This record gives sequence, C-alpha cells and structure tokens, in this order.
Amino acid sequence: MTQKTKEPINLRWTPEMDESFIEALLEEMMNGNRPDGTFSTFAYGNMVQTLNNRFGSHITKQHLKNRKKTLSQRFAELYDLFNGLSGFSWSPLTKLFEADNQVWDDLIKRKPNARKWKNTPVLHYDKLYELFSADKVSVGTTSVREQKRKASTIENESNQDRFEKMTAGIKELVDVIRDGNVVAEKQVQVAEKQAQIAEKQAQIAEKGLSLLENSRPRHYSEGEVWTAIEKFEIPEEKKLKYYFFLCNEERHKLIFFGVSPHMRLQTLLKLMTDARAQ
Repeated sequence: MTQKTKEPINLRWTPEMDESFIEALLEEMMNGNRPDGTFSTFAYGNMVQTLNNRFGSHITKQHLKNRKKTLSQRFAELYDLFNGLSGFSWSPLTKLFEADNQVWDDLIKRKPNARKWKNTPVLHYDKLYELFSADKVSVGTTSVREQKRKASTIENESNQDRFEKMTAGIKELVDVIRDGNVVAEKQVQVAEKQAQIAEKQAQIAEKGLSLLENSRPRHYSEGEVWTAIEKFEIPEEKKLKYYFFLCNEERHKLIFFGVSPHMRLQTLLKLMTDARAQ
C-alpha cells in the first residue's frame, strides 16, 4: 500500500541559503514579479528551481514562504528599533549597528531589548531593507483600494494552495484504492475525475491571479530605483541627481523600467533632457 504523503520536512537554513534566497527575492522583484508587494506564483516557481539547483531538490514553495516571513519579521524588529535614531548606522563591514557607547546606553535604558543587538551581527540588512522597507513605510498610509487589491492577491494565493493540497490528497486516495482493492475500479474512476476537476480549478485560479497581476499598474519603489541606478558606472553625485529625478515623477519611473536594462541610462538622459532637468 502506498505510504501517506508527508508534509514538507523542516528545513535548516544556512547563511549561504539565506544569501541565495535574498538575492533571488531581489531578482524577482527587479523583474516585476512582485506586484503590489506580493511575490507571484511565477516568482516562487523561479526561486524554488534556483535554490534547488544550488542546494538540493528538497526545497519547496512553502519553505520559501515560511522563510520570507521569518526574514520580514526579523527586519521589522530591527527597523522599528533603529530607524530614525540619531547616531546609529549599520556597517556593511562588521554587520553591526554602530554608535558611541553613550548613545547605546541611552537606547538600552529606554528599550532594554536593544541590548542583544549591540554585539550581534545582522547579515544582509541592506538587502532586507530593499525588500521590506516599503512595507514598513506604507503602514497606516495605504489606501482602501490598495488594501483590497492586496487582500485579493493573498486570497487567490491561498485558494491555489488549498487546490494543490486537495489534488494531492485525492491522488493519494486513488493510489490507495488501486493497491488495496481491484474491485473498487468505479471508485477509482470517480476519484480520478475529482482530481482532474481540482486540477482545472487550480489552473483557473492561477490564470485569474495572473490576469489580476497583469491588470494592475506597476509601482516601483525607491529601493528598486536606487538599485537600478547603482549599476550605472557614473559619479556618485549624478546617481543622486538621477534618483531624485525618477522618484519625483511616477511616469518617468514607468518609462525607465519599461526598457531593457542596457538601455535605461540612455532613456533616463533623454527624459531629463526633455524635462530640461539635466
């Protein structure tokens, strides 16, 4: 008799796996596969394949969702603690939040839970900031329409997960019936038909999610703008000038990201010339 299908095993995440996962998240975000702040099913499929190619075939979509939630919560704790505090800065060399001892002492008096971060390295904080800071900034300012859009996306993803689990369960039942009782052929046929229906429903849900994602106007965060500009081999002062130019006009951002990466600098210069801003 076929053994019962097990849930995904607990995965032990290494620093190397975290680094690869964060890089994959940033790549999918830059490729436009994170509409309204939610990574698409297509994005998760790409990331599962990328990480399995590097670390083995045991990593699932659910593993990635769980780890992203953990990384987001860890970033939120640090962001709430240090963002906007005078005297603190995260060092890419030591991976620590650095400040004078007196500044640290004052913070620890106000917030004792900050003590552990004085000597605890925080890996990839700069990249986590790119991924999750927009979520923190938008809290309390998101419009009702944007909230409904995000809720709709989450609901579609949840429905798809339920369809996947239901399909797996029905297929498992088919295997059990086949192995245990040949006489139950009609029951097998019914179960197989139910599995086919469930698969079609999952495909419909996936298609609906894809249409929903494609129908929404793309919003590019300030972090995405800066990441794209940093790739240009130009002086730092020009990078800041280009950054503020794009962030001040949503239409310019859409035109800028609408072309291939190797054409973006030329496109940006054309936009600035037309706007008489260069």
